[in-house]
Amino acid sequence: MIHKDGRHLEFGNGDIGIHMGGTSDLAMLMLRNLDKSFPIGKMVHEREQSEVEILDTDVVMSFSNAESIDALMNCLKVIKQKLFVSTSQKNAHDSPE
Repeated sequence: MIHKDGRHLEFGNGDIGIHMGGTSDLAMLMLRNLDKSFPIGKMVHEREQSEVEILDTDVVMSFSNAESIDALMNCLKVIKQKLFVSTSQKNAHDSPE
């Protein structure tokens, strides 16, 4: 869920659509609240759209340098690993012995 002020994005419920686009010198990623949740990773709209209206609640990230994408991906990998470790430790702690 993208909260009203656009500063807090809460992933994990399948209610944020991720849209990609760009030009020859700019890549864009847009995050938008979905009307209903979908399985995470499932394509909601398989056809490409040439233009999309940007809503007040949308979050748009634009990249003009591939190194910026690499930096974001590296950060996401680190937090994914920490989440995985935290989840596996919790599951191990909750398992009956």
